[in-house]
Amino acid sequence: MGNEVYTLQASLCEEAMTPEELRHGSYSTEDFDEDMKPTIDTIEAIKIQVAINLSRYQEETLRWRNKKVRPREIKEGDLVLRRIPKSKLKGKMHNKWEGPFLVTSMARPEACRLRTLYGVEDPYSWNKDMLQRYCV
Repeated sequence: MGNEVYTLQASLCEEAMTPEELRHGSYSTEDFDEDMKPTIDTIEAIKIQVAINLSRYQEETLRWRNKKVRPREIKEGDLVLRRIPKSKLKGKMHNKWEGPFLVTSMARPEACRLRTLYGVEDPYSWNKDMLQRYCV
């Protein structure tokens, strides 16, 4: 009696398939002869095609994202406004920007050192995402 239960469980495990296998028609869902099963060459060709499709998808996604991104052109000597951190905002009628500030130097390509128009140097460097050009 114990062997019959084990045999029944083993046969059920061999036939179990995921919904993806059924939907996409994997090799386990169809009856193939031994000579029709995929060879190593076809498996390698499928892997290469998957890698090509993945790189093409990544390139298209990057192109779509870069189309919507506007780079911030801020350089030394520009007047900028600085975004007030959200913790200091009291309501929707409160100012979101403070300044103007003068960009004194570039700490890194994406970070700027600022100075007020009165000559007070800011001790921190600010990311370009937190700055906006001030148009006079």
